[in-house]
Amino acid sequence: MSGEKLSEFKDKIEALKSWRDPDDEMLPSKEILKGLLRISTEAATCHSAYSHYTTVKAFKKIFGGKNGPSMRLSRLASVTLNDRNESDKYIRPELARQTFEGCFNHDGSECANLWWLYAKGSPNALRITFPARPFENWCAELRKQGADVADVLYAAVKGEKDDYAFNRRNTLSWEDQRIGVKDFHVLLGNPELAGRVKDYEWRAERETRIIVRKSTGDRFVYLPLPDWLIGEMRITTSPWVTDVDYERIKRIACDCLKERWKCTKNTFRPSVLERAMDALKRSR
Repeated sequence: MSGEKLSEFKDKIEALKSWRDPDDEMLPSKEILKGLLRISTEAATCHSAYSHYTTVKAFKKIFGGKNGPSMRLSRLASVTLNDRNESDKYIRPELARQTFEGCFNHDGSECANLWWLYAKGSPNALRITFPARPFENWCAELRKQGADVADVLYAAVKGEKDDYAFNRRNTLSWEDQRIGVKDFHVLLGNPELAGRVKDYEWRAERETRIIVRKSTGDRFVYLPLPDWLIGEMRITTSPWVTDVDYERIKRIACDCLKERWKCTKNTFRPSVLERAMDALKRSR
């Protein structure tokens, strides 16, 4: 996030906090909802890059599938891993069935957590990165078509199964900011926040989402990727690739993307986390 945008972002958070009753430490849900939606939406265009972690198999489907180059959004009620827990906890079942999402890490650096989630020590994973300006131009077009683009808010809920520090209970967090909320479950049950909230322990993912709401029996929704966006894309290979794997995956990328993308040392490169992730793999 640029310094100017970060300063503006934090000013809006402080303004939101100032709405609170001086005799109460938490904000009433009716007042906070509009502010949270605005900040979540505006924050999504304040980052320097957007990265999608995926497997090599899924990469082939994204760029070589029958739908043409398309970002595949998954139905929230059908996904696995941490997002499945989110759909059970924060969204009404009927909304989870109608909510489709595509996830992007908005940290400019590689995310060790996401590498482990998608690769688990395998060479068959990739990080697809889009620079801010072309990605945000694409998102602006998607918004015109009715999609939401928003940063995820991370929830710490007070409850018998939660073990969060006292000052994080019943709060929503993003970046380094945190706000306490009254009527927490009422707030999270609001359809406008569906797909924008997940558990606090996943905050390291620093996630921006493209969200589409659609009544369909399909498990996925496909959003076409324009050639001008593909041309700006950078690809990073898994921290666990060998030289042979690296060349194999490069050929796969070139075969899928063809003339839409030029493979250079800047657009296709190895992970910088090789040694760190090897240590993580040995510890598991």
